[in-house]
Amino acid sequence: MMMPTFIPALLAVALVATLPAQTAVADPAGEWRGEIAIPAQPLAVQVKLMRGAKELAGTISIPAQKAKDLKLAVHEEGARLSLEILGVPGKPTFAGQLEGDRLAGMFTQGGQEFPFTLSRGAPVQLGDLPAAIERARASLDVPGLAVAIVKDGKVVLAQGFGVRDVETKAPVTERSLFAIGSSTKAMTAYMLSSLLAAQSADVPFTWDSLARDVVPGFKLADPLASAQCTLRDLASHRSGLPRHDLLWYLSPLPRVELLARLPHLPLSKPIRTQFQYCNFGYMVLGEALTRLSGQSWEEAVMKRVFEPLGMPLSRAHAGAFGKGDEVATGHHEQEGALRVVPRRELAGMNPAGSVESCALDLARWVMLQLGEGKLDGKSICDGALLRAQTKPQIPLGAASESNPETLPIGYGLGWFVESYRGRLHVHHGGGIDGFIAHVGFFPFDGLGVVALANRDGTGLPAMIDHIVADRLLQLGDKDWAGEAAQAMAKAKASEAAAKKGDAKASGERQPPAHPLADYAGIYADAGYGPVTVRVDGERLMLGDGKNQYPLRHVSRETFALEEVAGAEAVEGMQVLFVTGYAGDVESVRARLEPAVPPITFARRADPALLDPAALARCAGRYRAEDGTVVTVAREGKALRLTVPGQPVYDLKPKRKDLFQIGELDGYHARFAGDGETANTVTFEQPNGNFVFTRVGG
Repeated sequence: MMMPTFIPALLAVALVATLPAQTAVADPAGEWRGEIAIPAQPLAVQVKLMRGAKELAGTISIPAQKAKDLKLAVHEEGARLSLEILGVPGKPTFAGQLEGDRLAGMFTQGGQEFPFTLSRGAPVQLGDLPAAIERARASLDVPGLAVAIVKDGKVVLAQGFGVRDVETKAPVTERSLFAIGSSTKAMTAYMLSSLLAAQSADVPFTWDSLARDVVPGFKLADPLASAQCTLRDLASHRSGLPRHDLLWYLSPLPRVELLARLPHLPLSKPIRTQFQYCNFGYMVLGEALTRLSGQSWEEAVMKRVFEPLGMPLSRAHAGAFGKGDEVATGHHEQEGALRVVPRRELAGMNPAGSVESCALDLARWVMLQLGEGKLDGKSICDGALLRAQTKPQIPLGAASESNPETLPIGYGLGWFVESYRGRLHVHHGGGIDGFIAHVGFFPFDGLGVVALANRDGTGLPAMIDHIVADRLLQLGDKDWAGEAAQAMAKAKASEAAAKKGDAKASGERQPPAHPLADYAGIYADAGYGPVTVRVDGERLMLGDGKNQYPLRHVSRETFALEEVAGAEAVEGMQVLFVTGYAGDVESVRARLEPAVPPITFARRADPALLDPAALARCAGRYRAEDGTVVTVAREGKALRLTVPGQPVYDLKPKRKDLFQIGELDGYHARFAGDGETANTVTFEQPNGNFVFTRVGG
């Protein structure tokens, strides 16, 4: 049987309440909230009635139809009450019985009838929801959790669960500061939106302005992408650039240095063809914010977000903690036990994920979103600005089999947009060493959820969002935490099996192709910078300028990074040393970004070969057996080779006494001899080795 269709137009509403004659009529002034029970999609309504000097006045809002504060004509007739939206044709009517702070009955429109209920000032009934949250935390062995719930413009829960630190046992409260990671991105996009909206006509920047016009020096590896990339492309992760996170994660660099490295990072997709999450886009947006506002990103987030919204405990980054702050400690599981994780300073990547905040403060950030720019009755920003941020800019993937309740829609400007069990859901999570955060809201249901956890690897905060929505929106229950605990147990078992397999394979490995000393040297990539390989006893060590990683030999030219505290992201990563035509180790490769081919770090020249005295040793005239004479001349800190009938070649230093001939890959000149001058030079080429003997200086 086909169900009747509710007319989704602005309603001309008449609410009629009939009270028994013997009962005193209560003053209906106040805020009323409830819903019409339309099949498959209940329609929420909000009514405000104000008592004037002579009569009632009122407004009605219908969030799902984006109707807000529409004026009502209010008429009182004894125990009866009717309200009608002015200027709208038709007469949809609520008729019911007023019993204290509850009004229930039937709604009629166009011959169709639906039950309705309205409640006045009724508090949200949380029931055993806090207990359910605590059970989820305990089942996933998360030390501490802070949760804030916003419903219909009010904070109905702001509470801490568990401890801030497994060592000190200090309790989590609604004021405890957690790293929120990438939940920061929505704040960066919000600040830039505000600035762009306020631009004067003579500086007409918009979200569709070219990034290079706003940030001089911006450039991507692909010239076409560089010429087309806009601020919107960067904010919605559609520039074609994949994550490349290890560049900034292991060795924090200032923003100016990250911007200089950007042109050397390979893209994996053409621009605007696919969503690819990339923190570098928000690094550039942070620089754009500075260029447009004259403030650093760190100053701007304090002045443009925390202060106007009344978020006094929030910090731009971990280094900005104040005296007396309740600071939560991050935790990571290692070999079955939780250990404290040092806080990570992100330096130049702050705009993508460095904010430290608490449940109490973030509740106000969510209230701004749900209030469409209004907070505490004051207008903070234009609601259209916030709505634009939640408009999808690029589609996301399909729903997963493990979570069919969620249907991804798209990514906006700093927000993920999805359908959760048929309800529009806007959110952004964040994860950084030892912490996971989730900030989300249901714009048509007046519900917002903040969940902050101080253990990584569990996904608990997003589950809390689902648990809260299931309960307060009556969407049905699901054992989210139980399913997650089972998945974690399976993952641990798989990891243990993989380690056993590695141990077995290690007994079958082939020895290195070179003595360990032959691998030592400096290797560099234009994007990822230099790394140093040195011998440490019976093993190799790889250094990135900040960290030193022991290399475990796997087989032949393959080594793997062993675990280092604070660098779990690269534990087990394999590196491959590559031998060139001359038989020497010429480069090392590592799959630092899965979306692109391995990054190749080319071996740098032995510094000794840049010494003018060392170069002078090689200068001279050399003759082959067939009488051909070549000349090697020193010019400053360089050698140049002259061969009869050929162009002059630069000799590029590689290792001791070994030079590459110009740009000819596989062509080398190797000098040899005792004393202050080289006696011979051997030209090593793919078609053979040719020895020339010195005949003069």
